[in-house]
Amino acid sequence: MSCNERKSSTRCEGCLRLFCRQCVNVHHDELMVEFEALFGIQNELKESLDVVQSNWQNNKDFTCLAEIDQWELEVINRIRLIAGNARKTANEMMAKHMSDIGHRLDQLTFDMEQRQQEGNYLDNDINEIRNQLQQLNSTIKEANEKIRINYSTTNRLDWNSLLHVTM
Repeated sequence: MSCNERKSSTRCEGCLRLFCRQCVNVHHDELMVEFEALFGIQNELKESLDVVQSNWQNNKDFTCLAEIDQWELEVINRIRLIAGNARKTANEMMAKHMSDIGHRLDQLTFDMEQRQQEGNYLDNDINEIRNQLQQLNSTIKEANEKIRINYSTTNRLDWNSLLHVTM
């Protein structure tokens, strides 16, 4: 609205239109109504901010937090799978190693029983069998230390670089 009357004119510095005294007051009242409406919008924004802050503090309804939780579960599950496969491999290796030791002991036992039945043994045979028994005993005692776990690459892994949060 601009005033068509030529009575004393006042220019609005905001819209640069000319108004008479009466119309400038009407224009000012219109601006006041618009400005008051901005407070309504501001109050709604404040309420929205309060809700968002409250939800954030209570860890509710945030996609980014859900994504972090999901990533955490996936990484933990992958690590558990890798650890499970490593355990399975270690168990298989130990079972094979124990089986090999068992076969060697069975063979030695068979040889000893045959020599005993036949009475076919000498001083050297006794020393050799004693050495073989001692060697098997050492192998059994060291069996647990035989399997090595190599996790050196995880020591070099920069765990902090696996997940980044940006805005």
